[in-house]
Amino acid sequence: MNKPISLAFSPCPNDTFIFDALVNGKIDTEGLEFDTHIADVEALNKAAFSNTYDVSKLSYSAFFNIVENYVAMTSGSAFCDDFGPILLAKKQFHKEEFSKLTVAVPGLYTTAAMLYRYFYNASALKPYLFLDIENAVINNQVDMGVVIHENVFSFQKKGLVEIANLGKIWNKTHNLPVPLGCIATKRTLKRELKLKINKLIKKSISYAFENPESSALYVRKHAPETPDDIIKKHIATYVNTYSIEINEAAYKSVLLLYNEACRINLIKRTKKAIFVTKFEK
Repeated sequence: MNKPISLAFSPCPNDTFIFDALVNGKIDTEGLEFDTHIADVEALNKAAFSNTYDVSKLSYSAFFNIVENYVAMTSGSAFCDDFGPILLAKKQFHKEEFSKLTVAVPGLYTTAAMLYRYFYNASALKPYLFLDIENAVINNQVDMGVVIHENVFSFQKKGLVEIANLGKIWNKTHNLPVPLGCIATKRTLKRELKLKINKLIKKSISYAFENPESSALYVRKHAPETPDDIIKKHIATYVNTYSIEINEAAYKSVLLLYNEACRINLIKRTKKAIFVTKFEK
């Protein structure tokens, strides 16, 4: 029997919605077995530097750093057209003040941190677990914070104010969807296996869309304290047609973020193809 494929993703509703059918026997996996690991996306980002998992959810920022060893799937990505990580604080700050401020980010390898650096050229970043960023701002441990996941929908309830929506700025600046996360696989896996995994991820997402209540228990299991309305918003925001299969606009946006990150020396350039399927050169 072939060794199970190690598959890692986050406990966030968008990921558990996407992978429910694949890991819980609701679709035909065509003879493949998966060994599932669930962890915060920054923990997954860091694990990828050690080639820990065969297939893993990654922030695009982290993926760019390890693209020599991993290649991205064209299914399973998180994109938004006009939304993204939110920069917040207890009060309004002007851009001119940012260089003097400390900013909490949900991990130094997250796309949220990369977007903040790209737009504001600031380096005083302090990593926190994404769930702890709001309290870090409230308790004056930092001046501002960049929130992701479900926190983008609830921070106002804690009295915090939006300074900027980094996704909206990206969209307004480039007229492209903002690339947030992808599913990547080790380059050492055989090409036929990579393509099969990509197809199964796409199949799992399609099943989730066709049977929207089927994943409810699995999603709830991994987000026990998240209100139902926030779970629905989370899935609706981050799982979309780009998740099923990226298109040319999404591919262009990923390349733009990659090239811009290279230009400002956040990452090193590679000659290897970024995506596993039709976008390979």
